[in-house]
Amino acid sequence: MTLRLAILPALLCSWAPIRPAWAEVSEEIEVVAEEESPGLTAEASRIDPATLPAASELSDALETAPGVTVRRSGAWGSLSQLRLRGASARQTQIHLDGFPLNPDGVGAVNLGELPVALLSGIDVYRGVAPLSHGSAALGGVVDLRTEGRPAGWQAQAGAGSFGLFRGGVAAQGRIGASGEGTLAVSGGTIRGDFRYFDDNGTRWVQDDDAFRVRQHNRISQGSALGSLRFDLGAHELSSVTLGMARHEQLPGPIGRPSTEADVLTGQVLQGLQLRSPLGSHLSTVQAFVHGRLGLTRDPLGEIGIGGGTTLDTSWREGLTWLVRGAPSHRFGHLVRLSARAEQFTHEGEARHRAVLGAGWEADLHLWDDRLHLRGTVDARWLSDAGDLWAGPRGVVQVEPLPGLVLRAEGGHSFRPPDLTERFGQTGILQGNPDLRPEKGWLAETGLLWREQGGHAELGVTGFGLWSTDRIVFLANAQRSFVPVNFGRTRNLGVEAEARLHWWKLHAQLAVTFQDARDLTEGAPSEGRRLPNVPALATTSHLWLQTAHVRVGHRFRFVGATYTDALNWHAQAPRPLHDVYAVVHPWGEWLALELAVDNLFDTLTQVVPADPLHPGGEAVTAPLTDFWGYPLPGRAFSLTITLRPPPRRHP
Repeated sequence: MTLRLAILPALLCSWAPIRPAWAEVSEEIEVVAEEESPGLTAEASRIDPATLPAASELSDALETAPGVTVRRSGAWGSLSQLRLRGASARQTQIHLDGFPLNPDGVGAVNLGELPVALLSGIDVYRGVAPLSHGSAALGGVVDLRTEGRPAGWQAQAGAGSFGLFRGGVAAQGRIGASGEGTLAVSGGTIRGDFRYFDDNGTRWVQDDDAFRVRQHNRISQGSALGSLRFDLGAHELSSVTLGMARHEQLPGPIGRPSTEADVLTGQVLQGLQLRSPLGSHLSTVQAFVHGRLGLTRDPLGEIGIGGGTTLDTSWREGLTWLVRGAPSHRFGHLVRLSARAEQFTHEGEARHRAVLGAGWEADLHLWDDRLHLRGTVDARWLSDAGDLWAGPRGVVQVEPLPGLVLRAEGGHSFRPPDLTERFGQTGILQGNPDLRPEKGWLAETGLLWREQGGHAELGVTGFGLWSTDRIVFLANAQRSFVPVNFGRTRNLGVEAEARLHWWKLHAQLAVTFQDARDLTEGAPSEGRRLPNVPALATTSHLWLQTAHVRVGHRFRFVGATYTDALNWHAQAPRPLHDVYAVVHPWGEWLALELAVDNLFDTLTQVVPADPLHPGGEAVTAPLTDFWGYPLPGRAFSLTITLRPPPRRHP
């Protein structure tokens, strides 16, 4: 029997396991579950990829959660990075079925490399995440899940603007009497020859402005994901395997395009997990290896690596032991021990680091399970720094009325600079060996209300992040990025999330207000806004669902922000509209989808000509997330999905 995750209490109690047959050995660790829901929880936003258009990318799915902003460098498959509550991509940890893709913020995960079609669900933890995820990140944790896919198989093919072709197939089924497996393969290619506005890198000179077509921008990639799960009586053995290969031409920034540079990327993740009873406790052992290779070619010296070829490799292997227990129905605890070895090679020079971790988490349930208290102490030791860090975190949650949950949490965060930040990676990211570890405190309080019939949900949270030596990437005159420490920063914000289901109408809304400032005394940037953290970000998704037709509209708004510490280079607010329609002409087994992104073909933004006088003359600039890398205009896509009904056995 499989334990279904509880909407409120089970997610708070991170020691609650998925409950196969062997869980009968220890009834003390069972958590009574409620009806599963893809909506809000008191701790995380749960995203169901099935509610999104088939043409969506992982970045589109994540943007439906509050606190999330995504930065893109181009069209489909291009570099996309996640920011949670203004924290950088490295300050947010991303997991695949519980295995980390960037443990302790080692590297920034490119969302464009992870097809959302391979996933069954996504959990976004903002702030304090359960100890089982092993994260002390300032932003939070994103857990990508593959288990729970429906039995049978599914095939998908699509084509779209700018030479886009993509497709994939996935299958899930039983293996013998005690096992189940999933295999999914997907891939795609795009020319990326979209129209964009070119200011020639001279914002104050408008005579050389023109609309051009992006060249040397092809991306081709393929991904494979497999998972296995076996019920071995008193034990459960599971595995997950991810492989990805990618070729990407590097077009360069506006005003300094490249014609020959490209990069070949490959990565593989292999994770194994064994769950077993340990007396009255539950033991979970996880082991993983994660390797990544990047071969950058720049024969003409166009992107800053001096010509020739650069090979970067990284390799991580880790072991984690979790022991969960529940001495009584009111008290549960978790012990986590971990060890990880890392190696990063850049320009032929290898760097090594070992990381040891230990943590303890306790959960207390009172007042008929309506009051939950959780405390965590987590520690890390890093061989290259020789430092030992330990930080507390805590959560208080109470349900005073049915359907209403109040929550407060806070704690300490810590992230050392990774090896690429210290020593660089290709010509795009320059290294800074003098970087200091990021440290900070976070606090939040909020409420979650769920209408008893399940038709409406509302969550509102206020949060604050205070950090010291926060690592921020700044663009230099060569349009590459340099990591630097900001002395003291703080980010105060409010986020809200609402979901409504009525008749055949469905609506989702996520809104985030935040004010992120540099508080370093005496610095030229003191009191100014942190780069790339918009004051307002909003996403909405409204759709009408009938038996054979589904039509929807998505709205994405990113408020004004800056690309530099002194707030000279402004980026204007960006409203984008997407629409789509899905038709099932002969039942659920066949779906035809037409989607239009950036419906109004927004290509430019209006910004101040003189940043010291924002109310003065304005000029037109290209629409960008990363400085100098334009975003595409209107894009069409057509997707066909085949999903035959599962066979019925007599």
